[in-house]
Amino acid sequence: ITPEAVHRWLGTLGELAPNTVVGLATRLLMVAQAADSSRDWSWLEAALRRLRRTSHAIREKKVIPPPKILNLGITMMDQVNSGRWHRAKGGTLTAFGQFRDGLILALWSATALRRGEFSSLRIGQNFLVSPDSARIEIPANQRKRTFVNLSIPIPEKVFPYLIEYLERRAGLPRAGLHDMLWVGSLGDPIGFQSIARALAMRTKAAFGIALPPHSMRYSAATWIALNDPTHVNTAMCVLGQAKLATTSRYYIMAQMVAAQKLAIANLRRLRRPGTSDRDVLPNA
Repeated sequence: ITPEAVHRWLGTLGELAPNTVVGLATRLLMVAQAADSSRDWSWLEAALRRLRRTSHAIREKKVIPPPKILNLGITMMDQVNSGRWHRAKGGTLTAFGQFRDGLILALWSATALRRGEFSSLRIGQNFLVSPDSARIEIPANQRKRTFVNLSIPIPEKVFPYLIEYLERRAGLPRAGLHDMLWVGSLGDPIGFQSIARALAMRTKAAFGIALPPHSMRYSAATWIALNDPTHVNTAMCVLGQAKLATTSRYYIMAQMVAAQKLAIANLRRLRRPGTSDRDVLPNA
């Protein structure tokens, strides 16, 4: 176990949730210390502390309301249709690539699927399309740690763009050889890492924040908790979680945010004339 090897290993975990990466790194440190207690593992302990700080920062900052992400996706697809599409910075994308990425943002923000579920959607199997509607159907035995069957209708606002994407997809050379929903410019299936890169690149360009994949579910749960704090089952159903305790933490967070906003509002009302937020708010 060397710093270089750990750095390479962490680089392969980019698609995982930040807390999951922290958990894996914690286990690695425990195994390393048990295997050779005489060796200096301070560098690995420091790396773990950095991961924990990063995980906390992501939880605090990387929350963008799903409607904003959905609207970004629709804007990207509209740009392609109007001939105003452009290459993303650092990318070599085609008009099809931008349209696909726009649909990825719109559909992912509207469904809050787990990353594995979203990247493995298959036309005619778990992604069902009819002339006037579409829906995602994933049985419980194909889902992660849950006994809940998933059935999500595609929003009417997104459906016309989905149909157009399928038409564009059908015209690609190798798209007819398989049933995977997400494809590259030649029609070959694209994997989760390509989808994650598209998400990060597009949100970085639009919002200044490169969203990690797990943030799509975290943002959805947080947004529901903040806007509908009395209906915990809403987020539970949207996220397809089997345990209420898993969803409840978002509602605890929502109550904390609401309390903080109330405290700040009260302090601002009580401040003396001629003082600023910095005089009464320590973090202003």
